[in-house]
Amino acid sequence: MTRLALAAVAALLSASAQAAEPPILDLYYSGASVGAGRLVPTTIEMGLDAVGRAYPCGSSSVVFGCGMNVPPLNAASNLVPGTVAAANTFQLAIAANASRRGCLVVNKSQAPLMVALTVPASATPAAAIMLSPGTATTDGGKMSCAVGSGVVVSDAISVTSTTAGAAFLVIWQ
Repeated sequence: MTRLALAAVAALLSASAQAAEPPILDLYYSGASVGAGRLVPTTIEMGLDAVGRAYPCGSSSVVFGCGMNVPPLNAASNLVPGTVAAANTFQLAIAANASRRGCLVVNKSQAPLMVALTVPASATPAAAIMLSPGTATTDGGKMSCAVGSGVVVSDAISVTSTTAGAAFLVIWQ
């Protein structure tokens, strides 16, 4: 089943590349959670028309392929807990990694956390993503490295806060 599903996706992309219109390819999580080193399975929400062009499911042009299941991608999770060493000074949370499959940055503190997708020397508050503070019993804001359509941020991730000692957690695969 896996080879068949992957062959169908390859055929779909190949057919779409030859079509006059760009392919429409969206992958959606099926609702399971990330944990124990496993990413959730996805469902391909697309189909083919009679001549092999890709369309979203529900389109009247679709005659084949909607709702194909893709097996889960296994990846061990790496947990990187940390604290901000110096207020308002960016520090490296995780290095750039072209093989990264996903990541999640979690603000574990009661102060706002700034996240920059670059090395500390190039990071600025103006170009950072602000994660909201948590409380004594709940996590604050979270940032996923998933950009969409299977694209994952591979840049270095730097963090800072207005409060030294602000805790954060990076989970990456």
